[in-house]
Amino acid sequence: MSIESVIYGDLPGAVFEFRFYHGNPYHCCALKATFAFDAGGELELLEEQPPLVFGDHYDIDIAGGNPQDPVTTGDLIYLSDLTPYKPVTDLLVIGSVSAPGGRPVERWAGQIVCGKLAKALIFTGPRAWRIGRAHGWRLGKPQPTTSVPLRYSLAYGGRARFDIPYAKHKPEDLDMRNPIGRGFLAGHEHKIGIDYPAPQIELPEQPVRDDPHHAVAPAGFGPIPGHFMARLNLWPVPMTSAGATRWRPTCRWTWTCATGTAPRPTSRSRPTSKATKPSR
Repeated sequence: MSIESVIYGDLPGAVFEFRFYHGNPYHCCALKATFAFDAGGELELLEEQPPLVFGDHYDIDIAGGNPQDPVTTGDLIYLSDLTPYKPVTDLLVIGSVSAPGGRPVERWAGQIVCGKLAKALIFTGPRAWRIGRAHGWRLGKPQPTTSVPLRYSLAYGGRARFDIPYAKHKPEDLDMRNPIGRGFLAGHEHKIGIDYPAPQIELPEQPVRDDPHHAVAPAGFGPIPGHFMARLNLWPVPMTSAGATRWRPTCRWTWTCATGTAPRPTSRSRPTSKATKPSR
C-alpha cells in the first residue's frame, strides 16, 4: 500500500515508514518548526526555516574522536529530525554556556527552567587530576574561562583505551553511562606526574572529588547518544513464552526536562520544536 502525502505551508516535513521491534510497519510524519528569541525574550517563528536533519550530527574534535566511528567516539550535538516515535517533548540545550558578565571566572552555576521543572549544573574552567609519589590524587584549581561547551565529553565518564574499537571494549573498561567523558581513564591508568583532564560540568549535589575513582553522575543538558546506558535501558529485551519469542520494553517511558535562563540562541543553537506521531 502506498500513501501520498502533501505538506502545506512553509514548515519542513517528511513522511516515512518505520518498523518497530515487533516488526509491524508504521507510517510516520515529522514536522519541524524553528523559533528564535526576540529582544524581549519571547519566541518568534523564523521566516526562513532550516531544513529537516536526516541523521544524527557528531563532533569528533575530542580525545579519541575517530571520523571512521563518530557514533561511539564523538559528541552527539544534534539528533535526527526523523524520530519515529516521540510520545513526549524533549527539552535540550545545544551550544555553550557563558560566564556571568562574560568575564573569565573559575566556576559558576546555571540552570534551565521549564514550568515547575528545573535542572541546575555547575560549570568550571579547565582543570586536571594529578597523582604524586608523596600524596594521593589531587584535583587542580580550575583555570578562569568565559564559556564552556555543553558537551558530554566534558562531563564525568570515559574509557580505558582509545586505540581499540568501542565494540571490542570489555564492560569493565569503560563507563557505560558516558563512554566519552573524563575520569575513567585517570582512575584506570593512575600514572605518576601526569595531568588527566577533569570534568568541567557537574551536578551541584555530586561535585567532582580529588580522587577520580569517585564516580559521579554524568551531567548535561544535551541529547543522550544511543550507546549511553540511559538510552540502552530503553531497548526491548527478548522474552520467550510458549515456544515463541516476543518483546517487551525494559522500563517505562518517562519525561525528563533539562533546566535556568537558557542562553540566547546563535546560528548553531536554535530552539526547535519537533513532533512526530506514528500511524498504522
